[in-house]
Amino acid sequence: MQEKMPDWLSKVMENLKTSPLQPIFSHEIIVSSMVKAVKTKDGVEKEAQVILVFVDLTNSQPIGKYVISLSTANGLVSALKVHLDNLQKEIKSKEIPKEVKTITPTVASERELSYIG
Repeated sequence: MQEKMPDWLSKVMENLKTSPLQPIFSHEIIVSSMVKAVKTKDGVEKEAQVILVFVDLTNSQPIGKYVISLSTANGLVSALKVHLDNLQKEIKSKEIPKEVKTITPTVASERELSYIG
């Protein structure tokens, strides 16, 4: 049995149906990271971001650049693992699916967001 989708995710999925966003195919991805540090009275406070740049190799153009927090990046890794494992099983299967499978969004966890200055 599948868990109930959080309200915020249900709203996102509903808005996606009417969104003007169009899928864009990416051949490659460039991943980098940065750490920001601020001195505080207790020492140093740090936060990390992961930078994802999606690239279209047919014209050597970047088509999207996203900066995400470390916790979001960890969630992305978890969600990708779930979907990639399921896709690997489906690809290895010799059966043709009888019905179109719907994409189930995967969210690693609910968390409170906070940022340093």
